[in-house]
This record gives sequence, structure tokens and C-alpha cells, in this order.
Amino acid sequence: MIRMKWIETAQKLLARDSEANSKEESESLRQKVLLFLQAVVVQNQQHQNQLDAINLHNRHLKWQMEVHIETINRLKEKLQCLNFNAKQHHSSSKILKLKAKTKLNNNHFRPLMIIP
Repeated sequence: MIRMKWIETAQKLLARDSEANSKEESESLRQKVLLFLQAVVVQNQQHQNQLDAINLHNRHLKWQMEVHIETINRLKEKLQCLNFNAKQHHSSSKILKLKAKTKLNNNHFRPLMIIP
């Protein structure tokens, strides 16, 4: 939209140039168009610099997100391993408790040895 305004303004100035009564008036209008177009170029460059800065910032944010996602995935894997190990430990702990209980129960029911 802004670009269209610039083009329209330049076209209006050039149209005035064709209607100019003298060479001096025509040259004056051409100088105005030239200054106007130079201002447009400067403004375009400023906008391009702003866009470049924004793109650089966006690339940095994207990189940060990727690093965070990788970190989250590594932490998830570690947590899964810890949960798996905890389950195994819990299961083996139960088994050991059952074995110990069984051993105690077995010792409890053993006949006493009679010593002569």
C-alpha cells in the first residue's frame, strides 16, 4: 500500500512535468522526483535492515526452541529410564521380600533337631 502511494506520487510529479511551461519548471519537478525516489530508496533500505534483523532474531528463537526440544527429549528419556529402573527395583525388592518371608516361614516350620 505504501509502495503504491510512492508510485502514485512519482507519477503525479511526472505528469506535472509534462504540463510544465518551461524547461526550468520541468527540471525542478525532475529534481523533486529524484529526491523523492532517493528518499524511497533510503526508506526501503531501512525497512530491509529491519526485516533482516527480525529474520535473524526469528532464526535465533527457532534455534533456541530446537535446543529446548532436544533437552526436553533427553530429559524424557532419562525419566523413562529412571521409571523403568524404579519399577525393576520395586519388583526385585518385592521378590526379595517374598523370598525372605518364605525363608522365615520355612525356618519356622522346620522340625527341631534333637540333640542327643
